Amino acid sequence: MKKLLHSTTFIFLLFSFLSCSNDSESDEETPQKSQTMLLTEMNLVRILASNGEEDIVNNMKYFYSDTLLNKTVLVNNDDVPWESQITYDNGKIVEHKTTRNEETNSSFYDYASINQLNVTRNFSRTSKLEHYFENGRLTETKMYSEFQDLIIVLEFEYNQDSNVKSALLKDFQFNREFIYEYTYDNNNTYYKSRGLEYELLFISPSELTINQNNTLSMLVYEDGEIIQSENYVYEYNSEGYPIKMETFNSENELVISSTFKYQ
Repeated sequence: MKKLLHSTTFIFLLFSFLSCSNDSESDEETPQKSQTMLLTEMNLVRILASNGEEDIVNNMKYFYSDTLLNKTVLVNNDDVPWESQITYDNGKIVEHKTTRNEETNSSFYDYASINQLNVTRNFSRTSKLEHYFENGRLTETKMYSEFQDLIIVLEFEYNQDSNVKSALLKDFQFNREFIYEYTYDNNNTYYKSRGLEYELLFISPSELTINQNNTLSMLVYEDGEIIQSENYVYEYNSEGYPIKMETFNSENELVISSTFKYQ
């Protein structure tokens, strides 16, 4: 597991701390699903499995309008929050800015065709992402370095409920391949009201935000062996949206606890 985290950690640092993984309650009482709800606040606490102490605390608040989505992220009660601003044109994202300490980083969206979306960045080790689609589903993502070298390819397969059944990660920098397998509940996700382009800001096989339902479990394979596993447990509101999510590692230790608020 440490080998996996060492070789792919940089991928996850490029994206949000958001996790789309969760677990379900029993099937005896399934919450009712009705209108779409907008996420207004998310609190995420990462916990050290070794001693149960809090390691990272993120407080995220979301503010919506027809053309903008603003998010503030306060990490460990730091006085200086991250500010995230997403600009829309005709319902599609055209620019994503993040600002902290007067330093701004930007990502720009180019809708090359109905089946391809390119994202370029003026920061980070990944300078360009190419997303490819079939029938409205993301099937492949290619990541390029600041030197335009292809460094990562992600390939996705879906189940009948339009959730990612498995993901193949090809890491060309370290010449390794990982297979991710998932199971899901039948409830709404906290990000369900937002468009696919928004969710593509955070593409990572361990934090998929392109599914219809919440992740119950994730297994990671390398060379046919399981090297990582996680399970997710939820509490839901009456509309079927998660209000609490807990992540457990392969030793059944609590490693992440998140809560969600909506409007």
